[in-house]
Amino acid sequence: MEEQSSQRHFGQRGLGDIISETFVIYGSHAKKFIILVAVIHLPVALLTTIPIDSRIFDIILNIINFITLTFAYGAAIFAVGQHYVAEQVSVSRCYTRVLWRGKSVLILGAVQAALGAMFLAVSELLIETERLLILPVALILLGAMLLYVIYITTAAPAVIVEGYRSLSALRRGFALARETELRIFFNLIVYSLVALGLMIVILLPFLIVATITAAGEEPTLVSSIAVTVGTILASIIVLPVTYISATLLYYDLRVRKEGYNVSRLSEEMGVATA
Repeated sequence: MEEQSSQRHFGQRGLGDIISETFVIYGSHAKKFIILVAVIHLPVALLTTIPIDSRIFDIILNIINFITLTFAYGAAIFAVGQHYVAEQVSVSRCYTRVLWRGKSVLILGAVQAALGAMFLAVSELLIETERLLILPVALILLGAMLLYVIYITTAAPAVIVEGYRSLSALRRGFALARETELRIFFNLIVYSLVALGLMIVILLPFLIVATITAAGEEPTLVSSIAVTVGTILASIIVLPVTYISATLLYYDLRVRKEGYNVSRLSEEMGVATA
């Protein structure tokens, strides 16, 4: 009976099925997912509102923000697993699991951040100098960054769910993603567009308030607060959508290649089935 239940939960899913399941899971544990992101992202978001004109302060904030988002993603991965195994989500246990492999999570995320930073730096140099010789470098960095995003989509859950460490997780992620890179890339684009649309919907009322309360083209205190609150709220609500959908894509790849089911997930996570 348990095996049959596992197979019902973990059948193969197409793009539409994954998006639909994302909102089913989110809707079932909306409060927990919002707390999971807010508890670590909100303090940093509030720090960004401090009017300090300092390059060093901005760099420190970006580093802290990177760390918090990386940990929130790892926690969300474990939360999705808890949904299937135990039908409930424990925020504290999610972060305990992330800390268990905290170093590996940070290494994977740091590589992605470094690739992104190098691409942005080269792109800015290309725009400022207009030297076409820099263009191939920018394109190579862009390609490397996109490939890494594809492989980290499967490597990050391998760290949290299966317990792999950073380099082993990348090899595991490559094995899972191999020959399905285009599908993963297309799915990630769609997930991002869905998240963007949701963010616009949430942010729209705050933008309307900001527009009404603005003094011509100059923002007022009320309009600035409206935009800030709306942006923070939208990011906290929307981030779980991308986290959940990426985790479901990882599960789907394992179902297709390994016959994955909830019983195996339960063993890997060390969580008893409900």
